[in-house]
Amino acid sequence: MTWKFFEVRNGDKKAQVLLDHRFAGEPPKEALPNIGWFGVWCRESPGGAYWAPQEAPALDALEEDLIALAEKHGNGWAVYLRRHATPGLREYYFYFGDGAELGKVAVALATKHPGYRIEFDSKPDPKWTGYASWLKEAPLG
Repeated sequence: MTWKFFEVRNGDKKAQVLLDHRFAGEPPKEALPNIGWFGVWCRESPGGAYWAPQEAPALDALEEDLIALAEKHGNGWAVYLRRHATPGLREYYFYFGDGAELGKVAVALATKHPGYRIEFDSKPDPKWTGYASWLKEAPLG
């Protein structure tokens, strides 16, 4: 994977972004026409950071489980491409095919990590417009 780490700002709002830009040239649009979003809210106040430092190990373990569960329920048709963190919230984005069952991931993740607010949503994005917009904000040079 080819990952870029950077920050973006929109006025007073800041975000920390991890982006896999390996599909910048030719995304697998036909195979992965859907985009899935997972939101994970921190349990502790982040103060002036993206998350509380003492909560980082739990959030990192949750993230590892999210990726593993997406692989399991993706049935070979899910690709993790972006993490977008704002103070108190981590958002994860996957593109996936029709054979994937990513809706099961949020339920399994919430069971494994009780106390965290975890949400999932998905929609068709056959032209990968979400990914194209992320590439535009990324310093890929």
